[in-house]
Amino acid sequence: TGDVDVNLAANTAAVMVDQTVVTDIAVIAKAITESGYPARLKTVVSSRELQRRMRRQAMQSQSAIATVGQREVQRTDFEIELGHARARYEQIYGPDTFNTPRGRQLDDRLQAQIARRLVDDTIKFQELDRAGFTVNDATVAKALDTYLEERKLKRGQLRRDLDANDYPYDYFYRKFSQRVALQKYLEKTIFVESLDADSQQQRYADWLANARALADVVYYDKRI
Repeated sequence: TGDVDVNLAANTAAVMVDQTVVTDIAVIAKAITESGYPARLKTVVSSRELQRRMRRQAMQSQSAIATVGQREVQRTDFEIELGHARARYEQIYGPDTFNTPRGRQLDDRLQAQIARRLVDDTIKFQELDRAGFTVNDATVAKALDTYLEERKLKRGQLRRDLDANDYPYDYFYRKFSQRVALQKYLEKTIFVESLDADSQQQRYADWLANARALADVVYYDKRI
């Protein structure tokens, strides 16, 4: 009675039906569940609303690969990470790594992995937004000093190393700041008790799983 668009990365499926034929939409989720894949009806939209959403998504896809709630997963971030990952493989396996059928399959996997990681990061930072949690510049600067000391690097050398790998320093600093904020948030809210490493990992996994379940993720690029 209609088309089905399954998004494995987001664990969702969109089903388009003629409501003059299928009058009880809930039976679709029931049928999927009975086939062995637990499902629930998330939302129902009219054809007019669907067209409006598709037009909006087409516009947003120019600058983003996905959205998580009100946060965009920037396409420029995706391109930076993908370019960096491709360069690493080409350094090891040669400049023609992605020109073979197997190389193109590898590239597809890289794109999917990077997209999922960026979406996951955005889900985490959305949780910080909800909690109103931030860190100040001094906290980030101190963390960066520690990072440099541990690697016996000066800031200028870090910049040069990043430039040599086509990894913009401003992008690195933004991502580093986000990681610092996330770590501080986890320390204050998730790891509030004296836990061993395994317990911390389990608590973090539970927190992330819940955050994913609550996140409203929309992918714009079907390749990823």
